[in-house]
Amino acid sequence: MVEVRKWIDDFIASKLMSFFNERIRKLPERWQKLCTIFTAVVPFIGLFFMKMVFDNFMPIFRVGTALFGFLVIDYRVQALITAGKVSIFMLYCFKIITNLDSITPTLNCFTYLILSYSLSDFWSIRLT
Repeated sequence: MVEVRKWIDDFIASKLMSFFNERIRKLPERWQKLCTIFTAVVPFIGLFFMKMVFDNFMPIFRVGTALFGFLVIDYRVQALITAGKVSIFMLYCFKIITNLDSITPTLNCFTYLILSYSLSDFWSIRLT
């Protein structure tokens, strides 16, 4: 600790007073530049993120709704498979496919994938 103080004192003694006066004079300019940058950049970043969220709200909402729908469909399909109600299961599959065709065509391919996986699982359980 004593060595550090001695080094600082030697550094100060080796510099002229004009060196420190110049640095002190430049300090407010530097703070002003930093404040200007901060006040210009931070609101811009905030507006950018707000715009990104609001522009992408509906696609994000649709994806979330679709994922939740897939979970519900898979749960109901598994319940029908374990109950062994084949005719009700087939009617239910047809109902899901026809309802989703009219709502959103993008969900349709995922629904076919889920139902085909569930059907293949159903038939493999029944055949063994």
